[in-house]
Amino acid sequence: MKNLSLSIIILLFGMALSAKEQKAVNIPAKVKDSFTKQYPNASKVKWEMEGKSYEVGFIDNQKHKISLVIDADGKIVETETTIAASEAPKVIIDYVTKNQTGAKITEVAKIVDSKGTIKYEVEITKGKKRTDLSFDGKGNLIKK
Repeated sequence: MKNLSLSIIILLFGMALSAKEQKAVNIPAKVKDSFTKQYPNASKVKWEMEGKSYEVGFIDNQKHKISLVIDADGKIVETETTIAASEAPKVIIDYVTKNQTGAKITEVAKIVDSKGTIKYEVEITKGKKRTDLSFDGKGNLIKK
């Protein structure tokens, strides 16, 4: 009887999660059009709301993991592209090597806003501790 009750609870929990994941975000046509014009071959596309804007995560045809924030008028507000640590500016790699002894760069994202301003978000791991660092486009530390 306990096994049956546990199975039912697990089944109901799974159904609830599935229903939550399937809840679609209503994306205006001009937002979708803006995205598909720029990334017609995107795969694994996933939409969600970010405040009053729309965020779309996807993989481009070069296998980059990208996230866009698009406003209701279809203007791309921000583009975040996950890049290899080796693609980060050397000054960032040097900063981590010098100031975060024993840390490993585990993820790097290049972020470009609508004005073309670039910044980098770098995730480092030291043992089991993860820390995010932000750098401007020239590789200067913005915040730990």
